[in-house]
Amino acid sequence: MNTYKDVKATVRGLVGDERGEWANDAYLASKVNVAYALQVLALKNATGQNLEGVVLLPNVAAGTTTLYDLQAPGKPIAGLYTVLEIWAKPAGMLPNYYRQAGERRFPEHVAPPITPQGMPGTVLSYCWLGNKLLITPPAEPVDIEVTGRFNPPPLVDDDNILVASPDIGPVTALKTASIAGVERSNPALLTEYKELAEIGLQNIAAELIRQKQGMGMRIGLMEVHNWYGWRWR
Repeated sequence: MNTYKDVKATVRGLVGDERGEWANDAYLASKVNVAYALQVLALKNATGQNLEGVVLLPNVAAGTTTLYDLQAPGKPIAGLYTVLEIWAKPAGMLPNYYRQAGERRFPEHVAPPITPQGMPGTVLSYCWLGNKLLITPPAEPVDIEVTGRFNPPPLVDDDNILVASPDIGPVTALKTASIAGVERSNPALLTEYKELAEIGLQNIAAELIRQKQGMGMRIGLMEVHNWYGWRWR
């Protein structure tokens, strides 16, 4: 129960309009999307781990300085709001040619050198400025791998999945029902469903935080391998 269609059907049951006489698709569309967006914002503030993804941008042309056009709706990195890592390699080369791009506070305008034949990777720097992803102009076509956090796309088609969490469908339905209660002056819908939605969202956030706790970073250096294996110091 985690598709747009499922959420709409649940909302109709919660507000007592299973046949959709007034809680039809046109009425629910904006309310479901607002409820979903508010919950995504709350989860972003809690952890953001659930919105992480890796996207490959193949064959980015030499001389490219901005990837902002690829952030447009329907494009590969649409919804990108935080960059975690960027890797680049000469276009078409094997994955072992990837090299991590360095982050800069402001964009640079010098094209990195083409990597000599047989050397791993290609040199690239990036800058996240004004919610736009900028890169130093590569001297050759490159494949770029973007690891970041992405806002989920809006819910438009019935089979759209609420990707923010596998458990967020019922919570979104409760939030949507409470929004409907505001419009239709129904205090019961407004109060009870709002509280249930907040409890459900808090549980999702707590689960995401627990998952993140097992991925802590350790400060230290790896010692040289010896008879007893690798050790931290």
